[in-house]
Amino acid sequence: MRLFTSNVVFPKTKSLLAIAAIALASLAFPMGCWSQQEEASGGQPIFNVPNSADSKIGSAPKRIKLQPTNPLLSYGRGSLEIQASLKPFTSKFANSTVVIETEYGRKSLGTVISHQGFIVAKYSELAGNKFFCHLGEEKVEGRSLAYHRYHDLVLIEVDARKLGDAKPISFAQKELPGIGHMVISVDSENSSPAIGVVSVPPQRFNVEQPTLEDGIDLGLIVSPFVVTRRVPVAGGARILKGLEVQRVYPRSVAERTGFYVGDLLQTVNGVGLSSQLELKKFARSLRVGQTVAVEVIRDGVTKQLSSRIESFAPRLLHDRWGGGPFSDRRFGFDKVISHDSVIEPEQCGGPLIDLHGNVIGINIARSMRVASFAIPLSEVENFVKAVKPDIELVRD
Repeated sequence: MRLFTSNVVFPKTKSLLAIAAIALASLAFPMGCWSQQEEASGGQPIFNVPNSADSKIGSAPKRIKLQPTNPLLSYGRGSLEIQASLKPFTSKFANSTVVIETEYGRKSLGTVISHQGFIVAKYSELAGNKFFCHLGEEKVEGRSLAYHRYHDLVLIEVDARKLGDAKPISFAQKELPGIGHMVISVDSENSSPAIGVVSVPPQRFNVEQPTLEDGIDLGLIVSPFVVTRRVPVAGGARILKGLEVQRVYPRSVAERTGFYVGDLLQTVNGVGLSSQLELKKFARSLRVGQTVAVEVIRDGVTKQLSSRIESFAPRLLHDRWGGGPFSDRRFGFDKVISHDSVIEPEQCGGPLIDLHGNVIGINIARSMRVASFAIPLSEVENFVKAVKPDIELVRD
C-alpha cells in the first residue's frame, strides 16, 4: 500500500529536574487556588456557566448548580512563572521552528530538518496551491514534495540559501519517554511553550474520524419522552409538559441559544416535539446559517430563545467532552506519542522535546480534551528518507 504521495501541489542541555518538580506539583492542582473566591463567597466556589449535568433550575438561587469559573492559575503549568522558566530552555529550538502561511491565510508550524532546505509540517493544515515559510524577516515560498497519508506529514522544500539562521533539529536516536514523563511542545519564537505528560506508549491510532449522526451538533440532551410537572399555584396546581433538558454541552448551539438544564422544551421553529427521536430528526435537517428559535418553560415562565448556526463542519462526539479548539484532522494516524499538552491546531508541525533537550517527535494534532498527538522522530525519518534518500540529517 502506498503510504505517501509525491508531487502534491499546493546539544547538549542541562536536565530541568527543578522545573519538572515545580510542574509536577502544578499538575496536582490543575485548577489553581480557590482561597480568594472561597473567602468572597462564604467558602463556596463562584460559578457562572449553566451546563452541568445535574443542574436544576428552581426559584431559589441556591438550587442552581453551575460550572466553576477559572481563577488565576498561579500554580498551573500554564502560569507565567512556569512559562518564564521554560523559555530559556526552549529558545534554542526557536530557529528550528518556522511559521508557515497558506495563500488563504491559514497558519501552522513547520520544523526544519535539513540545512538543504527541507521542512516537515502537518499536511492537512496547509491544504492549498501555495504557501510561504516565515524565515527571519522574509516570506519564502515553499514547494510540497510529498505527504504521508497516515502520518499527515508533508515534506516541504525551500531555497536553502533562504534559511538564514534557521537550524535543523537533531535526529540522534534517543529512547522515547515513558508514561508519566514530561514533554514540552515548542512554538514559534514569540510564543510560549506548552508542557505536558506522556499518557500512553507510542501506538497506532488509525481509527476513523467519528462524526455525529445528526451532522450539526446541537449539544443538547433531552428526556426520551415528554415529562409532566405539577407546579403549585394559588388555589391549586398547574400542569406543565415538555421535553426536559438534561444536559447542555459547552461551546454548542444549545449553549449559545440559552438553554438551561431543567428547561421544558415546547417548540423548535414553531414545531412541537414529543420525543428525543423527533429532536434528533429535526437536527439532521439543520443547515449552516439557519436560525433556531425555541420556546421553553423555565420556572413556570414561558421564554423565547434563538441563535444562528455558525459552524460549517460536523462536530465530533469527542467535542462534547469540552476542550478545544481541535485540529481538523485528528484521527487516523499510523503511530503517535500521546501527551496532554494543551496546544492550538496552529501549533501542530512543531517539535516535541523531552526534559533533556532531545527532539522526540513532531506534534501532529490537538485531538481531544486531554490528548495531543506527535509523530515519533523515527517515523519522520523513515518518511523523509523514502522521499529523499540522499537527504542530510543532523545526528549530533
